[in-house]
Amino acid sequence: MIIDFHTHIFPDKIADKTISYLMEKGGIPSFSNGSASGLIEKMNEAGVDISIALPAMTTPKQFDSINRFAMEINERYKNESKRIISFAGIHPDCEDIYAKMRFIKDSGFIGVKLHPDYQGTFINDQKYV
Repeated sequence: MIIDFHTHIFPDKIADKTISYLMEKGGIPSFSNGSASGLIEKMNEAGVDISIALPAMTTPKQFDSINRFAMEINERYKNESKRIISFAGIHPDCEDIYAKMRFIKDSGFIGVKLHPDYQGTFINDQKYV
């Protein structure tokens, strides 16, 4: 079994724009169009069985939309042989962080993506503890 443990996908309506922005900002080409279907296509080409989608939350206000999308992905692909499993996203500056973490746990997510570089902090910051 081959698992790609670090992928990123976006809702179809923003995937193209987001990928273009990230390629320009990072100077790194994308391997897919940024959508779930684009990732599945590349998984099939490469023989990948499972991909872990890691949402990078850059602002606290993204909590609801990012995690709603992550839940939709987990529901959509839970019975697929070639599937995507999404982690939750969290930002260290979210209000009521304990309630948000409880929501993540209660929603059945198996992991949380932290991204200090895009969240304006360091991994050893007390907010991450």
